[in-house]
Amino acid sequence: MLTWLMFLFVGAISGLILAWALDMHSPRELAQGAVGGLIAGLLMAAMLPH
Repeated sequence: MLTWLMFLFVGAISGLILAWALDMHSPRELAQGAVGGLIAGLLMAAMLPH
């Protein structure tokens, strides 16, 4: 469970950083980047062996 939470957290942070680096500065754009990173982190955590 901790692994899933860490992937979600790091995915959201990396999505936020990526959105900021692409010159998206409005709160809506940053939130979209964070949610996209959250989804990517979820998918990556789901691909780990159980």
